[in-house]
Amino acid sequence: MAADFHRPDHSPFAGFGVGLAFGLRPDGSIVTIGEVASGKACDCVCPACGEDLVAKKGERITDHFAHKASGAGGCGLGIETNAHLWAKAVLGELKQIHLPSIEGKIGDRKHQTHKGRSYVFADAVLEKRLGEIVPDVVLVAADGRRLIVEVLVTHACDAEKIAKIRAGAVSAIEVDLSAYRTQGTEAAVRNALLRTAPRTWLFNPAVDEAETSLKATIAAERKAAAEARQRAARRAALALRAAEPRLTPALQAERQSVLALGLQDLVGAPPASDDGFVVPSNLWRAVLINRLVLRRAPTRHGMLWPIEPDEALSALKDCLAPGVLGGVNRPTPAAMKAALPGFVPPQDSLDTFLETLKAYGLLLETKHGLLVNDRAREVLLAREAALKAADQRWRQTETLLDGLFETTGAPMETPAFSLTAWRASVPGFNRSLTAIVEEGGPEWSGLVRSLDAVQSMISGGAPCDSLMGLPFEPSLQEAIRQADLIAAQEVLASEAAERAAADQRVSRLRSRAEAVPGLEVEAWLNRQGKGTPLTPLDAARQGEAMLGVAFRSLDRIAEEFADAARRDALAAECLAVLETAAEKCFDEDRRRLFLRGHRPELGMKSPQEFCRDHASLKVLLSLLPSKRGAR
Repeated sequence: MAADFHRPDHSPFAGFGVGLAFGLRPDGSIVTIGEVASGKACDCVCPACGEDLVAKKGERITDHFAHKASGAGGCGLGIETNAHLWAKAVLGELKQIHLPSIEGKIGDRKHQTHKGRSYVFADAVLEKRLGEIVPDVVLVAADGRRLIVEVLVTHACDAEKIAKIRAGAVSAIEVDLSAYRTQGTEAAVRNALLRTAPRTWLFNPAVDEAETSLKATIAAERKAAAEARQRAARRAALALRAAEPRLTPALQAERQSVLALGLQDLVGAPPASDDGFVVPSNLWRAVLINRLVLRRAPTRHGMLWPIEPDEALSALKDCLAPGVLGGVNRPTPAAMKAALPGFVPPQDSLDTFLETLKAYGLLLETKHGLLVNDRAREVLLAREAALKAADQRWRQTETLLDGLFETTGAPMETPAFSLTAWRASVPGFNRSLTAIVEEGGPEWSGLVRSLDAVQSMISGGAPCDSLMGLPFEPSLQEAIRQADLIAAQEVLASEAAERAAADQRVSRLRSRAEAVPGLEVEAWLNRQGKGTPLTPLDAARQGEAMLGVAFRSLDRIAEEFADAARRDALAAECLAVLETAAEKCFDEDRRRLFLRGHRPELGMKSPQEFCRDHASLKVLLSLLPSKRGAR
């Protein structure tokens, strides 16, 4: 009896639940729970394990088979058994299924030979065993070809089963119904099984052929790509080898500065190759030493960072051909070496030279990486500083010598003088110029001072103390003549200045004297002082010090004149008082007689002569009578 898959309770489908929905009768037929009597009368065994079943039916439970001996737990294969038997029933009824596309897959590459399509079969078989496997369902085509259909509910086919399927050489697909394990209507699951659920080929010779074809395509593509890369690598290597030289003055100066440190053997060894460089090896090696060792900037703590792997190559960017330091899709050094036998990438040449620097002691391999040897670096820097100082001394010395001969126009080589001989033994030093300049120190400083003095003399300065054997005697004689002339002019100028200063001092003294009231200026200026034959004019002409003496003498005279004026004023004041008092005591004649008459008590002086101050006034007032006409 065919299963009724359209009943409302869809008991045969059973949602892939744990309860077993199918039983196996003694005649080998599969029946659903709805086709049998209840209890032991169902006369069925478990299709999965062969144990006797009982049919469980009722109003409050979902109809299902139970294992007679194991109880509700059963053999644990209920879900898979339900799915497989249900799928066989569906496929047996419809005899068609949607097949996946035939395509080979390798990584993210695909090669499809046939699109997915629905295929109608002649029969559906629930096999107990097919070779070494027990398939879920086997569909048989009209021509006898078989297709294994595996239904995935809880467990996908493992590698072992797939290997056995492949060994049996029967095509197989796996339909993934795990999403419908606990939910979904029978119609939805049926549609998923037949059409929409994910499905893959577990085995199909056509898939293997597609994969084989894809592998061949990929291999051909890889081979073509490898050949293209090899051609590109060869072109790149040839381009690096043929790069146009770029020897700049700045790079040459760097090389010269390093060679001057005595490193010729280190930088001048024959190179294995100059491939990829646009300068000779002895130049880029010198530049590398200069930039990587000598000019490497320390940290703020005075330490030098380890040298990074690409740092040395980057330091030589102006010594390298274009493209060495990278670019879009540039071939690797290894690819260029393989493509062009004998080609040596710049990095290889550089690595070899770095090993040489380590052997030389300029670089050290430590646990922190490749470091610059600080001690060796300091030695080189000190040597460089000494060379720079010597070079500066040479430039200064040569500039002085060239300037002397250029200014005077004197020839450097004559029968009487040879600059070459002079350089071999400098007069006054008894050493060669080279020895003096290279050694530096006080002796070189003395030489420079002497040359500066000669240069100053030639430029119009004072005669130098020594020409040091240089042929500038005419310049020396001219300098002496000019110095004598200047000295004479300076004497005349000094005398004129002294006369002007003397006249100015006399003028100042005269002005001060004229400001003293009552002083006979000319008489005083020309009168000899006490104990000295000098007049005030003579003193002023002798200098500021003697002018000061004259000023002080004049100040004393002025003070004396001022005192006399004050006394005369007081005497006049007192005399006026006396005259007023006399008018009160005498008539005019007797008053004049009193004032002008000489009196013994006054030392034979008249009252007019005697009246000088208040004291003398008091005495004179006492001589007046108390009443007018008393005498």
